[in-house]
Amino acid sequence: MKDLKRVLYKIIIQNKLNCVYAIGLVLVFSSMQLYLPILLQQYIDSSAKSLELSVLMSIVVLYLGISGGICFLGILKDWNVSKIAWKGTDKLRVEIVDKILSYDEKFFHRNTPAQVIESLENDLAALEYFIENTLIPAFMNCIYMIGVLIVFWKVNIWAAILFFMFLGAALYIIYVQQKKDSDIILRERKSHSDISGFESEIIKNRKVVVMAGKEYPVLKRLENKMEQRIPLKIELQNYYYRVWIITLSLLAGVNIITLFIGGVLYFENIISLGVVYLMYSYGNMLKQPFEELQMHIQNFLAAKGSCEKLSEILFYQNLVTDGERSSVGAFEELELEDVSFAYGTDSILKHVSMKLPKGNIIGVFGESGAGKSTVSKLISKMLEPQEGKVLINGIDIRDYSIQAIRNTMAYVSAGNLILPSDFRDNLRLYNPHITDDEILFVLETKNLLKYFSFVKGKSGKEILDMPLTKDMFSNGEAQLLNLCRLFFVQKQIIIFDEASAMVDEKIEERFNEILRQLTQDVTTMIITHNVERLRECDYIYMMGDGEIVEEGKVSDLESMECSLFNKYAQRSWRE
Repeated sequence: MKDLKRVLYKIIIQNKLNCVYAIGLVLVFSSMQLYLPILLQQYIDSSAKSLELSVLMSIVVLYLGISGGICFLGILKDWNVSKIAWKGTDKLRVEIVDKILSYDEKFFHRNTPAQVIESLENDLAALEYFIENTLIPAFMNCIYMIGVLIVFWKVNIWAAILFFMFLGAALYIIYVQQKKDSDIILRERKSHSDISGFESEIIKNRKVVVMAGKEYPVLKRLENKMEQRIPLKIELQNYYYRVWIITLSLLAGVNIITLFIGGVLYFENIISLGVVYLMYSYGNMLKQPFEELQMHIQNFLAAKGSCEKLSEILFYQNLVTDGERSSVGAFEELELEDVSFAYGTDSILKHVSMKLPKGNIIGVFGESGAGKSTVSKLISKMLEPQEGKVLINGIDIRDYSIQAIRNTMAYVSAGNLILPSDFRDNLRLYNPHITDDEILFVLETKNLLKYFSFVKGKSGKEILDMPLTKDMFSNGEAQLLNLCRLFFVQKQIIIFDEASAMVDEKIEERFNEILRQLTQDVTTMIITHNVERLRECDYIYMMGDGEIVEEGKVSDLESMECSLFNKYAQRSWRE
């Protein structure tokens, strides 16, 4: 419940004016609906008293006018509530994605991309549906109940007390039933979420799944998960039936009470026939709230479970310190000073020290598990050292804001990010401040167009308008596109973390050409397990088992016959 309140509060604060407007519309709409039975009561009593036709016609005209107003306000209310739900969840979606981009690596160890996407899609949809179809309707139902109690109170105090006691008992019965069995909704939703996440992982890692053999044991596991969900679905359906039977019984009870009390009071000449109709109409007005109660409970529990998952993402406590310094300024030097890092009891880095001076190309070499990628994540503030310091211009990286580091560094890893858009947006990553003329100028002056076969026979903006799809690129060509994007961002440091891992021999020459252009005036760190990638570096750190085992200039390491650099270079040459 706490998570639901926090998320709803955030949405309400972001849409204050719309929420005030919606509440005003709901109050007016509900008041008009409550007033319609009063008009009918007046019409019945006026007819019984044989009043003039003009009096009856005025009641009819007023009734028709209010009915038309209700229709208009109903449309306006529903539209405004929908707008709050859409805008609120859309803003929340953008905020969540923005926060995820600054989260540390531990977050991504606990949450797979499939789980995050499933939460963004299904949980936000459940929250939107709750706001639109439960939150406001439930508020209206409360207004109806209060209005009905007031009318009963005016008619007869004992009738009001009896009705209030019945209503309280009914709500208590439903609450007890809901509290006793409603966790089945959350368990069934969790089961559904697990299956969705498992399906996403199967599709994402389809090549590994296919390698498992013809019978695909992973698919057998998926079938087992779905079979395990069937008892939950049966239990959930039984829960819905129980709530449905209870609500129908309570609804029948409301009608019996109103008709009984109305009949008794009428025959005692305490109330008129019109008031009997009024009591029956108001009792019947509670039909919709009771009928919708099952749906509201279901939506509430679904939204509650969704907000628990969304809160884990939205209010995640980042382990990386977001410092107060908003800018690095002119970069001079980056230094790791006796840095150690571990995941739990698994030590990754042990007292590592290295320097990255301005304008230099520094190479970090190591086999898988040596700790080199952890170095890049510490430098780019995706992780925080547990011992030692990472210094930029002599200042602890903890003192800088996450955004300040993002503005200073570009981080490139192995990947094939092809956006479902045109060539223009794939280069500028949707940055509207980068014009077509600027893009074409860079492409031509840097001679980048020759690297992409799909631009042949095209020129100017025709090239930029070309839609790109993943099947147009090999892994290596997609990595060339990753490199080309760096020409459109102004960064003082570029970190290449195994950026060439997916580059084959046909692409390698083009890759190195672009790399040389990028590193001309920029401080660069190249992290790789391929020693041949390091020959153009100014200084090299050789890593093994989380430690610096060798360091020096390429020329110095080459001159040392027994150096690790030469050992790996010879192995690479033989391969």
